[in-house]
Amino acid sequence: MEEIVMTRKYKIAKIIDEYQVVVNAGSNDLIHDDDCLEVYQPGQEVTDPDTGESLGTLDFVKAKLRVVNVFPKMCVCENRETEQKSFFSNISQGLFFEETLPMNVQTTDISGGYEGIDKKIKVGDLVRKVN
Repeated sequence: MEEIVMTRKYKIAKIIDEYQVVVNAGSNDLIHDDDCLEVYQPGQEVTDPDTGESLGTLDFVKAKLRVVNVFPKMCVCENRETEQKSFFSNISQGLFFEETLPMNVQTTDISGGYEGIDKKIKVGDLVRKVN
């Protein structure tokens, strides 16, 4: 007999400010300080061109979060992505940057995938725990 494991879908419950959000998952859900979470929007299904098998969905990750305070039924999270600042930022601003170069792809095979995605984080957005 196969056991079905139900996983609860976590969501943004409150937006404290631009730096912190509350997720409706806490210590009762085995969430701990410094755990990593993602705010995401489910995307289009992608299929294998050879087998037709589903490879999953092309989810759009709106933010990568770090848990900073845990309560039994909720946790407070901050943005995991940081930016290094320099005391000399006014002087050195724009001196160095990194640019992603395009790949040599067959342009007729470009099918998109993130069109119509709302990139703003909102109350009710889905959240998942990542390793």
